[in-house]
Amino acid sequence: MHVEIYSDSSKTGEAVACAVICGNQTKSMILPDKSSVYTAELFVARMALELLSIRRLKQKSFVIYSDSFSSLQAVQSFDIINITVFNILKLYTQLTNMGKHVSLCWFSSNVGIKGNKIADKSGKDASCFVVNQSKIPPESFMHISKQCMEEWQDAWDSTPTNKLSSVKNVIKPS
Repeated sequence: MHVEIYSDSSKTGEAVACAVICGNQTKSMILPDKSSVYTAELFVARMALELLSIRRLKQKSFVIYSDSFSSLQAVQSFDIINITVFNILKLYTQLTNMGKHVSLCWFSSNVGIKGNKIADKSGKDASCFVVNQSKIPPESFMHISKQCMEEWQDAWDSTPTNKLSSVKNVIKPS
């Protein structure tokens, strides 16, 4: 049995966003204005793989569904000139080394698959968010920095082929 993950992106005017659905978890992201849908589709594939690498799932088999044929072709052709494709391939390799089997699967967007409809709606909803730039209060930086360090350490610890961990077991600022 495999875990199904649905990904989609949306562009409304100049606003671009994407979303990934895994079970009852939804993760959406707003991309910079004027980003292309192609870029968003690649980015959401990367988000899906990141979700698998961060979450400690017991399952070993996953299928990521995408309606973007061009982004899947870029990954299949190892278009590593594109940094997002390179990162997708890197994450895919890391997951494989962790014993996980990930398949990327294309389907036509007008098929009406429930998971894709939810991903599509989440992407459209995220593209409509108004983002106000606000300053982060200085007292928040310590908390944010600590949280980032914990996430980096988790990623460092969960990479089984990490040869450098014997040299540097704990990540800390220099």
